[in-house]
Amino acid sequence: MYISKLYLNPRSPQVRAELHAPYQLHRTILKAFPDKQNGGPGRVLFRIEPTKNQPQIPLIVQSEKQPNWNTLPQNHTPYLTHGPHGDPPHQTKPYSPTFHPGQRLAFRLRANPTIKRQGKRIGLLTEELQAQWLHRKAQRAGFTPITVRITTEGFLRDKKHDPNKTHNITLLAVRYDGILQVNHPQEFLAAVLNGIGPAKALGFGLLSVAPA
Repeated sequence: MYISKLYLNPRSPQVRAELHAPYQLHRTILKAFPDKQNGGPGRVLFRIEPTKNQPQIPLIVQSEKQPNWNTLPQNHTPYLTHGPHGDPPHQTKPYSPTFHPGQRLAFRLRANPTIKRQGKRIGLLTEELQAQWLHRKAQRAGFTPITVRITTEGFLRDKKHDPNKTHNITLLAVRYDGILQVNHPQEFLAAVLNGIGPAKALGFGLLSVAPA
């Protein structure tokens, strides 16, 4: 596995368009990975980070295969830019985490909390329901949230183009930050590697952890 940090260039028209078009952003990110004829990209999760009053837009990408970010657009307005302290436009490092029972970690998860009704996914709009959703997912993923701060980022809308049909996509973005405790390391590792919740290919589900 690999973790990459990129800085999207807010002056790029393509970047500005894709910030609100998760399917298109997903397609651009996949250009850095092998196509189907060469084995495919494998699992790719990503998350746009809060900007903290900086012009650059941080993007975290977790991938099964090593990316080549030089394939992203490099025209007169490049897709990537340098970070706030002169950091390079992209950095990638191997990622092979291990966990143990009782371990406490800081976490961040940008999720699409929903329930299914009559075959359709419906966004959970209240903080209480969003918290309940996280606790349900956590139980299955082998951890317990100890503290949680919930930030609703609003709705994202896009169109997904299939060969014979165009689908309208509406996604509720909710960010969870806090401290968690690992209960079952193998289940938790699977959740970290594979993501949590729906819309994993569209910028949701990446569970990032760090020492608490």
